[in-house]
Amino acid sequence: GIGVLELLAPTVGFTWQDIGNTRFSNPVPNTNQSISFGLAVHPKFGDFQTHFALDVRELNQSSTFPKKAHFGAEVQAPRYFGFFTPSIRAGANQLYFTGGVTLDFRYAKIDFAAYGEEAGKSTRSKQLRRYAFDLIFGF
Repeated sequence: GIGVLELLAPTVGFTWQDIGNTRFSNPVPNTNQSISFGLAVHPKFGDFQTHFALDVRELNQSSTFPKKAHFGAEVQAPRYFGFFTPSIRAGANQLYFTGGVTLDFRYAKIDFAAYGEEAGKSTRSKQLRRYAFDLIFGF
């Protein structure tokens, strides 16, 4: 019954990954534990569903804040012709531009994303561009 919460539809997430020792055999290096926190709101504007998210990863690691920060927005259009829902995304991964498009059909989904990630030890020293494409079928 709280109006602003119903409008924003917020979600919060917290993860603690790789708790304890992750080595199962001697030649495998130990992975450090990682703590992450995320917050998102999902307001609807007319027939358009939107998502705005902020994610801060590896809070317990010694690295700069920009390497930990991830944020973005998505706009999902209404379903067209009864079977087709397009959406578009934009944001930043470690302060490098990200973007994507999804075409969600009744029995298949096509998803494309492009993003950058830091390959260097310091912030904004070496960007690696990544591209992803998914074709998913479901009934």
